[in-house]
Amino acid sequence: MRALVTGSYTGWAPNLRRLLDACTDFVRRPIYSLPADFRWAPRKGVTLLGDAAHLMPPVGVGVNLAMLDASDVAMALCAQPDAVSAIRQAEAVVCERASALMPDAIDGFQRWFTTEANADGG
Repeated sequence: MRALVTGSYTGWAPNLRRLLDACTDFVRRPIYSLPADFRWAPRKGVTLLGDAAHLMPPVGVGVNLAMLDASDVAMALCAQPDAVSAIRQAEAVVCERASALMPDAIDGFQRWFTTEANADGG
């Protein structure tokens, strides 16, 4: 693993190469994702936000969705006197947005690791 990582960055600036050279351990970490059609059963007093609601491959949308989720829940709670109804309304928005983005996130992440993507540099 060390040879693969350090060999991939031979053209980097010397100070960045020293950073890589100082790494003694490279640890493989699994990447998890929920299925594109994931939904949860609503429970009174509990809701899911961010990765708990829509864990996606790391393609750059996760934390942005988490912030939007939190904003949607806060806005719904401020707009409605009934907290349970407000959260259900926000959950519908959260689920709809995630289900619209999830297929592209999964597909895009899978393409990063295909032979075709590596052949053209993409």
